[in-house]
Amino acid sequence: MRIEVFLPALMLVESLGASAVFAYKGNYNDAAYWLLAAGLTAVVTLRPF
Repeated sequence: MRIEVFLPALMLVESLGASAVFAYKGNYNDAAYWLLAAGLTAVVTLRPF
């Protein structure tokens, strides 16, 4: 895996983990924030085109 993709992918996994933790704790506003942050990271970094 290229370094240009590795570090953003790590950030993506971290954002998804934070979203899961906040959702588990019942804080759905922060869970949605981190889920959308992960989505934005995926769209900007891991573009399929």
